[in-house]
Amino acid sequence: MSASIAMKLGFRGTDEGSQMKSISGWYNNGNGTNTSGFNSKPGGLLAGIEFYYGLELHAFWWTSTATDNNYLARQLVFSDTSISRQFENPTVGFPPAA
Repeated sequence: MSASIAMKLGFRGTDEGSQMKSISGWYNNGNGTNTSGFNSKPGGLLAGIEFYYGLELHAFWWTSTATDNNYLARQLVFSDTSISRQFENPTVGFPPAA
């Protein structure tokens, strides 16, 4: 993968997300194969003081990369086999890794 492709935002890859997802727990049979051994489970996000979103739909986690106001995050979604790279506001809360 070239550096320019590696730095792009959004969903990319083919089945890397599926390889990282657990084999159960995802909405609407959006489970993965867990062939990577990462075993990601969905946990949604906290988008306000008491507003949880996508508990069975998404898995998010922070990376160590930051800009002035945002931090780089990764995301898996029940309906996609790829993985997303995106910037998020640090006020959004992600659950701890399961």
